[in-house]
Amino acid sequence: MLKLHVRLKLIALCATLICSITACGEVTPKWNSPKTVSLEVMKSVLPTSLDLEAYSSLNQFSSKKPSDDVLVGFFANSDNSIEFSPKSCVESDSYLTRDDFWVTSASNATNNMTNGISRVWDAGEGWRLKVLIVGDKNTSNDSYLMEDISTELASCKVVAVQTKTLMWSSVVEKFDVSSDSMRIEFKMLFTPGNSVTKGIKIVQQVGRNLVSVTVARSGKGFSTDFPIPTDVEKDMNALLMKISEGINQRGK
Repeated sequence: MLKLHVRLKLIALCATLICSITACGEVTPKWNSPKTVSLEVMKSVLPTSLDLEAYSSLNQFSSKKPSDDVLVGFFANSDNSIEFSPKSCVESDSYLTRDDFWVTSASNATNNMTNGISRVWDAGEGWRLKVLIVGDKNTSNDSYLMEDISTELASCKVVAVQTKTLMWSSVVEKFDVSSDSMRIEFKMLFTPGNSVTKGIKIVQQVGRNLVSVTVARSGKGFSTDFPIPTDVEKDMNALLMKISEGINQRGK
């Protein structure tokens, strides 16, 4: 009887360990490491066009040649070629809508961002897929880049942007954030031209690295004309998880 009791306790303990999860059989990763990885590692975990064939709803991008861009930090608006209102939203809006790394004294969202790399696919008919990996130079155990960005975004739901030839408004429609991940639905309304961009960005903090996957659709009309289907978002999440796991492994 004693042996049976011990055996049952061991089984229960194993079940607890195995199901330390969101759903039994699916382990929840812990993203408290690694440190900021090198650009070489970032590039090595970016998906290729061939990789996208594994995601049925992203297959439209798999036949396209992507373009890469290394982000090194742009000191915003040094030539006054672009204006933001409010100015305190420059960094978060640039990250959200254009995957840019801007630095300005008026805004604080990406002050602790380090170099990164992005990969972009344009599939035609206004569809775009963008993957971005950047480093996080926060040093406190209680401070993370995703928190910096989400804190600023919370007060930057509508941002007006103007260049010499174009004006648009960036609008955060839905915004969900947890301790290590973030999901944002946004739109950009352009004038003149009655054009719109509708997008979803999902973000994962992986130690001192920040990974995001964005899918956006653009065209003439209303934002309701360009929904992002649920199967696309499901594959975005799967792709984000694969990249994040790659950083976790390569960064150790």
